[in-house]
Amino acid sequence: MARILVVEDDAVTQKIVSTLLEKSGHEVECCDDGLEGLYSLKHDGSFDMVIADIRMPYIDGRMLVKAMRQNSELKTVPILLMSGVVGPKCIDELCQDGVTAFIAKPIKSDEVLEYVNRYVN
Repeated sequence: MARILVVEDDAVTQKIVSTLLEKSGHEVECCDDGLEGLYSLKHDGSFDMVIADIRMPYIDGRMLVKAMRQNSELKTVPILLMSGVVGPKCIDELCQDGVTAFIAKPIKSDEVLEYVNRYVN
C-alpha cells in the first residue's frame, strides 16, 4: 500500500487520520507542524501522498504546498488539505497553488479513503 505523511497539529485529528490509514493497510508517518512535515518530506524518503491541515504552527498548509510544488522531487506528490474554516475562494486559491484535493473538518473516514484510493492507487 501507500506511504502517507500526515501533517496535523491537533493530536486527536492526527490520531484519527493515522489510525484510519493504518487500518486500511497504509504506512503512515505523522508530523505535528508544517516545518516538521517539510523536513520529513526532504529527509525521510519518498511519500506517495501528503495529508495536511491548513492552519498549523511555523509553516501552514498553504506554505507547505508551495514549498513542495517548488521542489522537483516533491512537486508531483498528491496533497490532500483539510480545514474547518476555509471558504470557496480560499479553496480555489489552494487549487491554483497545487493542492490536489480539499476536505472539510470534521473529516469523514470514507471521504479520506476515497481521495487516498483515487490518488495513490
